[in-house]
Amino acid sequence: MFHAAIYKKRKDVQAVFHGHCGEILSRVQKLGIRQTRKEEVYGSAALVRRILEILGKEDFIVMKNHGFISMGRSPDAAGRKALSIQARCR
Repeated sequence: MFHAAIYKKRKDVQAVFHGHCGEILSRVQKLGIRQTRKEEVYGSAALVRRILEILGKEDFIVMKNHGFISMGRSPDAAGRKALSIQARCR
């Protein structure tokens, strides 16, 4: 549901990846990554609302206590962004 909401809101985004990485979740504040302000049930309308609240022009955000969303103009760009964020954890 949140993938569709992102595509609708952000016409510049052509790829949305969702993943799970404990390294990123544990360092979200240190890395300066925007994060939903509250944990919501996965797949819920409430989670979609939280994501859209912080989306702006970001290309990488974190769903609190859940996982990340990496976005780009292509699958390659979204994947590279996720890998670059993970590399910053080391």
